[in-house]
Amino acid sequence: MKKLLCIILSIVTLFTINTTTFAATDNRYKNLSEITTEELSNYALNFAKEVDESLALSTGKMIPIYDSNDRLVGYSIEYYIDNTPYGYINLNFTYEDPVVEFVIQKNARSLYTYIEDDVQATNSACKVEEKLYITSPDEYSVVFKDINQQKFYFNANDGKITANEYNAKKNAVISSIDTYSSTNNTKYDSHSDLFNSSYEAGSIIVTEPKYTSKYSSDKSMLSQQDIMLSTYKYACGVVALTEIANQEGILKNSDIADTFNALWNATSTKVETVETFYNISVSCGSTYDYKLAKGMKSYCNDMGKTNTTTTTNSNPTFSFFTDAISNNYSATLSYRIYTADGAKSGHTVNVFGYCTATKSGTSSNYLIVADGWYNDAPKYMNYSSIDFANTYGVKYIIQ
Repeated sequence: MKKLLCIILSIVTLFTINTTTFAATDNRYKNLSEITTEELSNYALNFAKEVDESLALSTGKMIPIYDSNDRLVGYSIEYYIDNTPYGYINLNFTYEDPVVEFVIQKNARSLYTYIEDDVQATNSACKVEEKLYITSPDEYSVVFKDINQQKFYFNANDGKITANEYNAKKNAVISSIDTYSSTNNTKYDSHSDLFNSSYEAGSIIVTEPKYTSKYSSDKSMLSQQDIMLSTYKYACGVVALTEIANQEGILKNSDIADTFNALWNATSTKVETVETFYNISVSCGSTYDYKLAKGMKSYCNDMGKTNTTTTTNSNPTFSFFTDAISNNYSATLSYRIYTADGAKSGHTVNVFGYCTATKSGTSSNYLIVADGWYNDAPKYMNYSSIDFANTYGVKYIIQ
């Protein structure tokens, strides 16, 4: 840990930047040409050694990261062992601690490759630029041109959007930050702000990551693309319940799509909008929180799990979820946040693990979840620091 802190301090010394806002003022940024490719690679590898010193990692592509003002602010660096992808580390030097997220896990693609593959699944003839654009702490986009040389952007939240739509989104973020005024509730630019690929860098782990025995990397995180292409529908709550059905071994007809559709009906999920993803029309739905427990019990009963019970809790404490994980129950977290325009926005995730950490004397409680966008590896949500408008938890005891 001492070596890690020294590395962080040396890098931060080179790139100390005022990060109160992302307002467009030139003096907030120093030229990143001061740091070499070799230094970036060494930093990434030394950091990875602190996570797991047994791994003989190497680095691959270093994808530049640009912020809302199109300024170079950092790099996304791939990890490999031989030719096997092993995740990535994202460095953003507009933060005091430049490690904003990382994944170190066998067969986990880099964030850039993950998004690039998503783009080329339906735009195979396009060329994706080797750049990442960030409009909020965890939301990244790539840019590409189609066969007609028309420019598009793509991210996991919005899918494919035009350059004009991207600029409007980017300008809305800049405007909301510039005009931000303090309220009782923090405003977030998107749900992606809430998720990290690990606990906060520089933290001292108090409780090692613990998973429910039901967790499976193949079953507990489903691909948004697979759901949309197989059902032509999408709703985060239904996805979370489908993941639980998968990890509990109760898929209808052993099929993800059949399970998703059955849970959509059991939870009385309603279509809110119809959007275009992967060149198809997708019915995007919403589910009432209280329908999650009721719908899952109904589904389980149909699948022969007639002794299934659920426990619900409005604004649950961290212990509500640690109890679920420790007892190997499945769980979901539904929540609302205030977005940059002042509106409320909700999301539901499958919770299958937790850990705790301290940094500078401050304790943090992390839930390990499937966030619904990146399914190569679990995401970490700092349940201690997010200013939720409200939350709703459900434990599922399926038997």
